[in-house]
Amino acid sequence: MTAHYDDAFEKYLESNERVGFLTSSQDYAYDQILEAFPDRQATISVMELGTGPAAFLERLHRHYPNARLTGLDTSQRMLDLARQRLPQLTAIHASITEEKLPLEPETFDVVTVHFVCAYVALDDVLKVCGRLLKPGGVVSICATTRQNFPKMQEVGRAFAKSSNPIKRLLFMLNRSDIVECRVPQSGQDIVQIGARAGFDVQEHDQNRVNLVFEGTGQAFHFLYYGGWLAGCSPKRIMPQWLAKVSLWATIFICLQFLGVPFKDEINSEVVLLRKRGGRPAS
Repeated sequence: MTAHYDDAFEKYLESNERVGFLTSSQDYAYDQILEAFPDRQATISVMELGTGPAAFLERLHRHYPNARLTGLDTSQRMLDLARQRLPQLTAIHASITEEKLPLEPETFDVVTVHFVCAYVALDDVLKVCGRLLKPGGVVSICATTRQNFPKMQEVGRAFAKSSNPIKRLLFMLNRSDIVECRVPQSGQDIVQIGARAGFDVQEHDQNRVNLVFEGTGQAFHFLYYGGWLAGCSPKRIMPQWLAKVSLWATIFICLQFLGVPFKDEINSEVVLLRKRGGRPAS
């Protein structure tokens, strides 16, 4: 899966910035963290789980020049890019769910978890956050939910019931992208999972962005290089070239039925949770 991840995320930032979704979601997260830690000179410890190229950590570092930064990712390629951006970064090549991460418990004031819940269930992520955070520390979550892409979901349900064998085949080929995706059901689901894991809600915002696909190429670029399908089976077990061909063909055929422009929406839940047990020193 790492090779597929590397290939898709090569153009991750570019793809998401075409629609302004990534930055606008993280704007909320950034403001939430700044409100929680108003002292710009604070020596806070920040861990980013699934750091990618560390663009968000770089932004935080500009505001908190004394912050101690750590980034974890399964991809060495992404960590190399992150270290180019932030030479002082402590980079850890590991999976979020590894049982023995090389980290001391209750070390961090802030843990960020942005758009990784499609790959790792939020319950598992928050168990890790609970171990890493100091009492009173915060976890910043940006996550899409199963409320996303309502038009595409409507189309999928129609294709599943269609008498047209091509439409039913397309549904079956892509069914696992929905069934096996690990994103939470809704924003309220995030709050409830957090409460069970020992966290209270500090802030909760929602970012909603309208999408318009004018053709196959535009839709493919967003869905593949934006990372929206990189964690889904069977595409993650296919060779990269076959995954690309399969997705391109599926989008092309779907748009023949649906017509263009095809309009939908994507939204993210942006939640700041505070670990119970007090407030960390800032």
